[in-house]
Amino acid sequence: MLSAFVALALTLSPGDPVPVRVDTRVELLTLVWRLIGASEFNQPQSGSPYARAVDEWFGPAREHRVCALAKGLRALRGISHNAVPDLALHLTPLPELALRMPLEPWPERLDKRWQGAKLEPFLVELRRFAEETGFLEFAAEHAELYRAAEASLAQQVQDSHVVEWLGEFFGLETGTSYTAIAGLLCGPSNFGVSVRLPDGTLELWPVLGAGAWTPEGHAHYDAGVIPTVVHEFTHAFANPVIEGHWALFEPALERLFEPVKKMMANQSYPSPRIYACESLVRACVTRHAARYGGAEAARRQIEYEVSRGFAHTGPLSELLAQYEARRAEFASLGAFAPELARFFAARAEEAPEPAGKDG
Repeated sequence: MLSAFVALALTLSPGDPVPVRVDTRVELLTLVWRLIGASEFNQPQSGSPYARAVDEWFGPAREHRVCALAKGLRALRGISHNAVPDLALHLTPLPELALRMPLEPWPERLDKRWQGAKLEPFLVELRRFAEETGFLEFAAEHAELYRAAEASLAQQVQDSHVVEWLGEFFGLETGTSYTAIAGLLCGPSNFGVSVRLPDGTLELWPVLGAGAWTPEGHAHYDAGVIPTVVHEFTHAFANPVIEGHWALFEPALERLFEPVKKMMANQSYPSPRIYACESLVRACVTRHAARYGGAEAARRQIEYEVSRGFAHTGPLSELLAQYEARRAEFASLGAFAPELARFFAARAEEAPEPAGKDG
């Protein structure tokens, strides 16, 4: 059964406010990974009054069976970062926590690190953990804090014009829903989660980490989060372009990734494929900056992305400006993929030969 806010999202048009929620499924899963010591949910910025309340309430349950299973999933399958909220949003609401779809065929948007994992035993223990620790009671006690986080993030999401821009830049399928999530245990980390239902409906669920807190103990989002909001929504559209045409991109991206491999690994982008997705997303965000902030905003966005190791952002944004100008020819960004592949191939030709390569 759909929760009330998902049902609401399904009725929205691009001109309506984007729903913003603290999602208890995301809070529960990130909480479990926090208890097992996962660094992405134990960052300094996540040491908030809320995180301290989580540790006090749930700390005694660190030896629960679900934590042992989570440790194994992290160690053996690398289940971390976005894979955690990915699963959360493929589940029904608490207390049921059942998969929202069969695993055959594999759900299009569920992280493949979960593939082959024994999910049902894990979910059995997750339900037990939630019941035995009084998770829903904890959530009820913090309802005011949740509402304050939602209100803070909602203003910035509204100011981003993100759904209007998604419709212009990518095109929104009929029935697409969108709900921005405040991730209270994510610190400064953000995750571009989306779900494809068996009937083909696409749900966008970007998780925006709470990296700043007020003296009163409330999550605080300011205008600086707007590019991040756009970034995380964009993953749902840009990633399939890379994934669906990877054979075109792979040779160039293997070469372009090599000199920035260490810098990317430090940002949890450990592969050429992820680097390609991030490169495309960041250039798209620059187009959003140009659309709503003008040339100066786009320049600042490019400078920021280059400082993070994405040296191709400026020229790639210029190429995407051609895509915008030729939409009669290119109905979608996927149709523009060969042009993007040629861009990366040309940049790879200009790159120095990898160290140690013969000839």
